[in-house]
Amino acid sequence: MLYARAQPGETRATPVVIVCQSGKRLAMATQILSQAGYDMVANVPGGLLHWERLALPFRE
Repeated sequence: MLYARAQPGETRATPVVIVCQSGKRLAMATQILSQAGYDMVANVPGGLLHWERLALPFRE
């Protein structure tokens, strides 16, 4: 399931970073947001699993 929650002060010009567990849904989510008018959409290739394998920091 894909869902998003707007934050106070967020506009369609606000950069959006997309992350999922494995990275499989990223392309679909990026396309949906781009079609909805978001200008700056980026994803994290490989998702959180890849991020953790690289031992990169993150906060939940």
